[in-house]
Amino acid sequence: MLTKLEGHYSFDFDCLDDMLRYCQDNNPTGKWIDGPSSRRRATDFHKLPGGGKSSWKDTVNSGSNGWPEGRERFNGKVMEAAARCTSHSKRQALTVEQAGFMPLVPLYASGAPAYMLNFGEGSQQADTIVRLQVDLCAAAGHPSERIINWGSALCVLIDSLENSGKSVEVAGVMAVETVNGGKVQTVTANTVIKPAGQSLDIDRMAFALAHPCYLRRLFFALVESVPETHTGYSSGYGACRKPTPKHGVKTISGVNANRDAADCLDTAIERVERIYNGD
Repeated sequence: MLTKLEGHYSFDFDCLDDMLRYCQDNNPTGKWIDGPSSRRRATDFHKLPGGGKSSWKDTVNSGSNGWPEGRERFNGKVMEAAARCTSHSKRQALTVEQAGFMPLVPLYASGAPAYMLNFGEGSQQADTIVRLQVDLCAAAGHPSERIINWGSALCVLIDSLENSGKSVEVAGVMAVETVNGGKVQTVTANTVIKPAGQSLDIDRMAFALAHPCYLRRLFFALVESVPETHTGYSSGYGACRKPTPKHGVKTISGVNANRDAADCLDTAIERVERIYNGD
């Protein structure tokens, strides 16, 4: 999960549950014990829509069970975006056959001879998988509302792509750096939030992409778990770094690069679509 290489610390998680488990099993170390931001009393830094604030316990619970309150913010926007996606790509026709890419458990349990979901005639299977990495890092000066708007726009894009017949793989990336003794020190977390082919759990997606405490509690907890980060990060959690581009993966930039659009959900949705389409 954690790789250390000459001042560079990289977390890689195959799923959100693995990240949550690591954060709960690894307590703050050394200097972080006295005042870790991940576990501190909720402030405006952890503010949610409606005026509530998310504690450490609240954050872990939302990560495990999803954040329906976040999903409710963008529910009405998804079908509009899906219509735009469908207008640019052919919707997949799905059929139930004896061979396919995903089993339908109820049919299998009933003894039906055909229980596998497959792409129907005329579908373009090679074009159905979309791989995204999204930048979830946000500087301390961003209000929670801006983070929530941008993350909600990401959810709308992903949900609309799935509704238009594509299978989306989503990796969330958070990366920071600081200078320690004249040397650059980095901490990066890469978490697979949704593998390709997996059904979309939109409530958990809303938590990972739009909940401000995914960064401000869980990522901070990762930094606090690494003893070597004490000196370089003792007065903060570093400056945000952009994700490293990957071949065959579309990168969606984060709120730092799009603060002008993220103050309003509608403009955030428009900007995220433009980034995805390469405009």
